Amino acid sequence: MASSDDVFKELFASIYEPFSGLNEMDYELHGIYMDHEPEHEFVTALDKCRDVFLNVLVSDENLRNSSMADEIRAQVYHANEWQSDEEGEQEAVKNKYRIHDPNTPWDKIEPKVGDMFESPAQLKFCIQNYGVSNGYQIYFEKCDKTRLVARCGKRTEMNDCPFRLYAGWMYSEKSFQVKNLVAEHRCSRKFKFGSLVSPEWIGRHYITEIANTPKMKLRDMIADIKQRLRCVVSIGQVRRAKKWATELIEGKLTEHYARVWDYADELLRSNPGSTCKVRV
Repeated sequence: MASSDDVFKELFASIYEPFSGLNEMDYELHGIYMDHEPEHEFVTALDKCRDVFLNVLVSDENLRNSSMADEIRAQVYHANEWQSDEEGEQEAVKNKYRIHDPNTPWDKIEPKVGDMFESPAQLKFCIQNYGVSNGYQIYFEKCDKTRLVARCGKRTEMNDCPFRLYAGWMYSEKSFQVKNLVAEHRCSRKFKFGSLVSPEWIGRHYITEIANTPKMKLRDMIADIKQRLRCVVSIGQVRRAKKWATELIEGKLTEHYARVWDYADELLRSNPGSTCKVRV
């Protein structure tokens, strides 16, 4: 009488016959995974069902592999969800702070904590616009390449106005950012701003007019500044502002004309056999 082991081998002989000449490396290459559990586990499985293939499919190893696949799949999906959440948080942090728009009207600028600028000079110009448009006599306690500190009031007197702005570089983001700000004011409106209205600030506002009409009279500029920028300036401030703007315009023209020879070389390079003569 045949033993239970012999019956088990006969039942599974037809299953393993196509794979009898393969080794473990062949199994991996062809995507074939065979169970290596002890044979007595399959014997207990055969007692539950007469279908041999069904017993193989519902074996402990296959069930364990399928459950592991489900766990891995769930981890992958969960990891993707974490990744999307992290990206969303980073995007939210990035969008939390404003990036300065140079096209903002000069009298609509109002600094806030976290505002990002390209350089200290850009932030200084914005604070000047903010002070003049609102009538605040702001001065710069510190202003260099690494930090900027602005206060409200006169530098030589005790100030009751609590306004204070501190900004510095954010090297990880390569931006100059407002890090601390007390935006409260307790001062009255001013029309004379002292050093806040610098010749450079006036020249930046009137550089287009000076370029179009170089012979603009200083008295006309003073009247226009009083009406347009709502501040009182002296004739000396306007003269220095016009000089600053003129030097900036002429300097740019000089730089442009200095590239004429580079333009001629490019013409000769892109058009072999041509002749180009430069006369300035």
